[in-house]
Amino acid sequence: MTEERIERSLVLLAHVIEMDGEAYVPLFDRLEEELRARRRRRDSMSRARQIVESYTLGGGVKAIR
Repeated sequence: MTEERIERSLVLLAHVIEMDGEAYVPLFDRLEEELRARRRRRDSMSRARQIVESYTLGGGVKAIR
């Protein structure tokens, strides 16, 4: 499931919760946490890539020999 699908699911669930009450709140919470976790992983991967590139492009010591 992509971040975009999770976001669309959250919108749909928000509407269902608004119409039908609290029954779907646990699923909404779960999807929100999954979205946050995916974004944290993506951000971590991006930061790791930037570190490797800075060592490579900056002419410093290579991170991996």
